[in-house]
Amino acid sequence: MRARCHLQASGGLAAAICMVLAGGSITVNVMAQTPNQTTQCGMVDGQRLCAQSLATAGASTGLVAGAVAPTSTATASMPIEDDADVPPFVDGRDAIALGAASNALADGASALGAGSLALERDATAVGRNAVAIGSSAVAVGGVATVYDYDEFGFVVGSGEQTTEATGVASTAIGGGAKAVDPLTTAVGTGSIAAGVQSTALGYHARTSQDGATAVGGLSQVSGFGGAALGYSANAGADFATAVGFGARGTGISTVAVGNNSLASGADSVAIGGASRSTQNAINAATGLGGIALGAGAQSQSDYAIAIGYNANIFPNRPGNTDAIAIGHSAGSFSPRAVSLGGGALTSGDGALAIGYDAASVTDNSIALGARAATSWFNGNNTAIGADAQTYGVDALAIGYGARVGNLVDDAWNRSAASAVALGAHSYANRSNTVSVGDVQAGLTRQITSVAAGTEATDAVNVAQLDDVRAVALRLDSHLALAKSDADEPAAFAEGSSAIALGSASNALGEGANALGSGSAAIGRDAVAVGRNASASDASAVALGGVASVPLFDADGFIVGQQERATTAQARGAVALGGGALAMQTFATAVGTGASAVGAQSTAVGFGAQALEDTTMALGSFSAARGAASSALGFNAIAAGRLATAVGFDASGNGESSVAVGSSAASFGERSVTIGGYALISNTLRNAGSSGVGGVAIGAGARSQADYAIALGYNANVFGNDDNVDAVAIGHSAGAFGPRTVSLGASASAQAEQAVAIGYDARAASTRSIAIGSGADTSIIYGDNIALGTNAKADAPDAIAIGRDASVGVFVGEMGSAAVALGVQARALGNNSLAMGYNAFTRESGRNAVALGANAGASGADSVALGAGARSSEANVVSVGNGNGRGGPATRRLVNVGAGAIAAGSLEAINGGQLFQSLSNAASFLGGGAAIGAQGVFVAPTYVIQGSSYSNVGAALTALDSKVTELDARAGTATASRASAARTTSAAARSVGAGAAGDAVDAVQSTSTAAAQTPGVAAAGDTATHRLGSTDGVQGTPTAAVVGSITPAATSTAVGTAAVANHVTGTAIGGSAYAHGPNDTAIGSNARVNADGSTAVGANTQIAAVATNAVAMGEGAQV
Repeated sequence: MRARCHLQASGGLAAAICMVLAGGSITVNVMAQTPNQTTQCGMVDGQRLCAQSLATAGASTGLVAGAVAPTSTATASMPIEDDADVPPFVDGRDAIALGAASNALADGASALGAGSLALERDATAVGRNAVAIGSSAVAVGGVATVYDYDEFGFVVGSGEQTTEATGVASTAIGGGAKAVDPLTTAVGTGSIAAGVQSTALGYHARTSQDGATAVGGLSQVSGFGGAALGYSANAGADFATAVGFGARGTGISTVAVGNNSLASGADSVAIGGASRSTQNAINAATGLGGIALGAGAQSQSDYAIAIGYNANIFPNRPGNTDAIAIGHSAGSFSPRAVSLGGGALTSGDGALAIGYDAASVTDNSIALGARAATSWFNGNNTAIGADAQTYGVDALAIGYGARVGNLVDDAWNRSAASAVALGAHSYANRSNTVSVGDVQAGLTRQITSVAAGTEATDAVNVAQLDDVRAVALRLDSHLALAKSDADEPAAFAEGSSAIALGSASNALGEGANALGSGSAAIGRDAVAVGRNASASDASAVALGGVASVPLFDADGFIVGQQERATTAQARGAVALGGGALAMQTFATAVGTGASAVGAQSTAVGFGAQALEDTTMALGSFSAARGAASSALGFNAIAAGRLATAVGFDASGNGESSVAVGSSAASFGERSVTIGGYALISNTLRNAGSSGVGGVAIGAGARSQADYAIALGYNANVFGNDDNVDAVAIGHSAGAFGPRTVSLGASASAQAEQAVAIGYDARAASTRSIAIGSGADTSIIYGDNIALGTNAKADAPDAIAIGRDASVGVFVGEMGSAAVALGVQARALGNNSLAMGYNAFTRESGRNAVALGANAGASGADSVALGAGARSSEANVVSVGNGNGRGGPATRRLVNVGAGAIAAGSLEAINGGQLFQSLSNAASFLGGGAAIGAQGVFVAPTYVIQGSSYSNVGAALTALDSKVTELDARAGTATASRASAARTTSAAARSVGAGAAGDAVDAVQSTSTAAAQTPGVAAAGDTATHRLGSTDGVQGTPTAAVVGSITPAATSTAVGTAAVANHVTGTAIGGSAYAHGPNDTAIGSNARVNADGSTAVGANTQIAAVATNAVAMGEGAQV
């Protein structure tokens, strides 16, 4: 047994109309209810019907009642068994519902699939239990098992979820997908797009705020305008961006790019994946405005910058702000500290450590050079030079291996204060002293401008030596002093503890020093302190004299000035001022014309250069060109090899380049460029990075190709020759070439493997995809897809899903492999499908289909199924509009294969099958009865006793009169009656096989009368006479079964009690009813009460208000 109930209310009267199918018959029950009484009768289809008992085989029916506005109509459904027994239900113009228990409840709504619901105007729901609630919403997908995940990605629960599009013009595609708010798009099993104009694409992808974009399995966006791209990516705050597997942007305006990267501080940037160290450290920027760049890099304090593999700004001190760590495993533990170089470490406030493994661990300390180190316990120390160390208070050590104090004394607070160690391997261990050597190691040097000494190892000045000059001249100690008059000989002093103090001084060996005028000091512990100072080898140091300097070129420019001196040419070279130079081995050169050309170079100021070997140059016109370069400030350059250049006019220029700030550039090889300039239309601009390892992050960012990425403000990428692996994420993002992706603000990404996700997204062709806001693509063609808001797509292989979706919109081949799925959907031909609201295709059709709302199609392998369906021929299936202008005119199905005709069959039958059935019925009548053109019935001719009769009724009347004559002639009544009955049987059989013959045969078998008057049933008749039947066939109408009614010429009624009221009506099946013009009712108890409508299937119903409607399938209702 099956039942279906509808509640209708009008003018204060609520009526429940229930249809119950049991034991092969239909019962219609009407119950009317007013505030004070319940009756058992009501009006249905213009007839008064009274209710019958519903107590059959344990069945029950539902009744929904309540206050209903006088002119409203409410509908409620209650299945008595499961949903498979509940027919589709439609309530609205141009609505369509296909599938058990499907409901299309508004104008233009389409519900396709068991249990599907399309609630608002032009909504489209496709799939089991799919729900489209918002106007113009699209929901495509069935029920799916959806899992709940915790913050670590573990499953914590599951449940079944239906596909739902509840927002205006929203789109949900995939099992359990939900598009909750207006203009949202959710694509993928379990995906949820909540928040106006948000997009969730991928398995279990979720958005919960306006303007959010989540792309990738388990991706989530919970912040306004956020974007998450990648499996399990999470943008958890307003304007956050997370790109990569497990990437998380949890602070406002954050950017997290890379495997498991984390940007949690507001405005922070984290770029890079997890490192492969034993802890698998993730890339993270957790402080306000922090930057972490590199695998495992971590910036854990406000405004901190960590750049390099495993570089780290630790959060261990409160207010650990503005710290910088650049280099592999570089670390900074303190506010305002700077660590620059592999393994470099700072842990003091304002500390600076520059160089491989350099360590500056107390406040305001400076360690400059490979392995340079300062005190662990006392602040304000400075160590300059490879392996230089200061274990003191306010101490200074300059030169390779120079030292102040030692670690043990420092730990016990016994270290020297304000001591200075000057020169390679110099050692100072007493407070307020300057040492230019190491007595215990046998290393001493000469110096000038020294106060009178007091200890055995103190330096003495010339005034003290004048007293002993005479004695010294008699000794073989190689001390040479120049006279002060014009005859003054050139000072000279060779060997052992040589010193030479003046004019053209020399001092050539062992402990050589040469302190003035034309000084030189060539060899062993050489030092040369003034005027033309030189100091050409061994532990050379040269402190100052002459100058003027820069000159440059070979593309370092300036070209002008010179003079020079102060040199210190090699071995432990250091040269500290004037025309400082210090060429090679442990070179360091700190000031005025500083240069330091090569080996373990460092050059710290004014004309600083440091050209090659493990160079570095720290300020003024800094350069450092090539090899293991670095260059950190003012006109910093670095030009190649393992370049780095950090500041003002920074550059980098190739090999392992990095360039961080102001005019940062960094042209090619393993390039990275982080920030500086922009402004754009009124120019300025910079930031850069051109080629190979690409990346350029911020302000005027570009990065024109090879492994390019350019990430923010005027981000770019271009350089279109071979625009490899491009990506451009944010603000004016661009990209324009091979393997591009481009993710936000004015995103573009034009051609090769293009993808462009968000705001002004475009993507214009080759493997195009453009997801969201101004989404677009194709110039010209490519494997298009365009997924939301202003989606277009243009063709071939196009797909366009949602908001103003289109497909073939510009010129050329139109739709190609088109698809366009919702709101203003279009599609324009080729392998088209266009599915909801303003759905179309055309140009002209090709493999068209157009399913709902203002569907269209126009030819080729057409189909256009719902709402404003049309379809203009070729292999059509259409269900409407020929031409009711903007809505369906008559609906018919063409090119339909033969359906099974059997009890319980749900298949459509074709005209040929109908013609055959009618022909068979005609042949049963005999007498030349036939079906003519357009199904018109050709009447039979029966000859009885020489007279011709053209209908069954007249023939039977004639036969009856002949039987009556025979009766009158017969003998006794009983014998005569029996004889007449037998004669009647024989005569009836001569009329022909089929219905008429069977009727006469029935008289013979069961009647106690000779024959019955036509239209009057006797007990035992096998044909039931109903509703004024004449039991005959008259004129040209077709009434193929006794009891059928065809009151108008050319109408057709086939089946017991079938009724076709109008000349163009057709009713086929027991109790089938076709009320008006062009009505067709096919199936037992199929009932059509509205003009131009078609009902196919047992118990199908079309109400009087639903003109041009179609109801297909057992129990379907419109």
